[in-house]
Amino acid sequence: MSKVIKNISYLGVLQIANYLLPIIYIPFVSRIIGPEGYGSINFSYILVSYFTALIAFGFDYSATRIVAVDPNNKNIVNKTFSNVFYAQIFLFIIAVIVFILLINVFPSFNKDPLINFYTFLLCIASLFTQNWMFQAKQDLSRVAILNFLSKLLITIIIIVYVEKKEDYHVIPLISSIVMIAIGIVSFILSIRLYKIKFVTPQLKSISNTIKESFNIYLTQLTTTFYNSINVIIMGLYSTSIVVGFYTAGQKLITLEHILVSFPVNIAFYPVFSKKIAVNKLDAMLYIQKIYPFFMIMFFFLAIFNFLCSPYLINIFYGDSFMDSVIIMQILCLLPFFSFSNNFIGVNVLFNLKKDKSYLLITLFSGVLGIFINLIFAESLSFKSAAIAWLTSEVCCFIFVIYLLNKNKFYVFNLRYIHPISIVNNLKSLSK
Repeated sequence: MSKVIKNISYLGVLQIANYLLPIIYIPFVSRIIGPEGYGSINFSYILVSYFTALIAFGFDYSATRIVAVDPNNKNIVNKTFSNVFYAQIFLFIIAVIVFILLINVFPSFNKDPLINFYTFLLCIASLFTQNWMFQAKQDLSRVAILNFLSKLLITIIIIVYVEKKEDYHVIPLISSIVMIAIGIVSFILSIRLYKIKFVTPQLKSISNTIKESFNIYLTQLTTTFYNSINVIIMGLYSTSIVVGFYTAGQKLITLEHILVSFPVNIAFYPVFSKKIAVNKLDAMLYIQKIYPFFMIMFFFLAIFNFLCSPYLINIFYGDSFMDSVIIMQILCLLPFFSFSNNFIGVNVLFNLKKDKSYLLITLFSGVLGIFINLIFAESLSFKSAAIAWLTSEVCCFIFVIYLLNKNKFYVFNLRYIHPISIVNNLKSLSK
């Protein structure tokens, strides 16, 4: 079995476990804390996601791209690891300062100070989590195990300690403490496993590391922005209950998306890095063969989400969340477009050094989504946020395909969009 299939298998099996764990605690928690508490927690998580993204700064792609080409070069590994960590310390300090200013200057962002503080502790976890090194080494089983362990611990502790509605403050604290512990473990493990030695920090090298990842970071920030700005807007100008309805439906769609996208995109990125660096045409043929399988899979997933959303919402959240059904139905196609924008957008365009072009695409798509949301927010309420998000992803997908075609990198080949071809190509991939 090929290494990429092993990595996908490891991540896929453990992502299924990660997916099953929320099935255990989401129905439990949502029924205790209700839409209002659920909305408050999700608003804070989304706010803090901007700061964790700042600390991560796209190094999962830029650093992986550097090391994956020659993963056994000790000098490159040590230098890249050191520069990334020093850069992240600098970015962490900036995140702390900006966060303090934000919640003090704009009280609307600080409706629940304790929730915000507990959630912000996730930034410490982001500082120490260096999963990109495991990704570059194509050693993703360790990442999968650590991710599963963190989800398992969070689920068990939440079930034990959350007993009444007022306990919703404890949920982000539990998540942050567990993620910090797992982050430190992964940090120590990567250093010992790959015998990494820190090099003396040099301001120029750290600055170059940040510059090299800047366009990737802006792209990820833009994606995070148009995925979450609608929730921020709802949180500032509406009630936590409305936020709860929207994020409940969004959560289930996101869980399904992550279940497939995380293992596939993480496993394939270093493979694409190497293939595109060696032979662009072979890389294009490789994608043409494997992409149709995911197209068909997400098509059936969309049908399932649309038809079964009332039952899923009722099972997961209960009768009080039935307003969330329409969100799932609107977003039923989102997993396909979001996956595609990563699989053929991020994985290919980043490795073709088209970071800036992809940034402009996501920026335009994000602005379009916000514009749509602002126009229809009053008449459609939280449904406009779902429509805006889906429109952004569709727009991004169209421009990604256009840009790839313009660069003579063709993703679709009718020859391979056939059941027999798909099966044969999957078999060849596993060898």
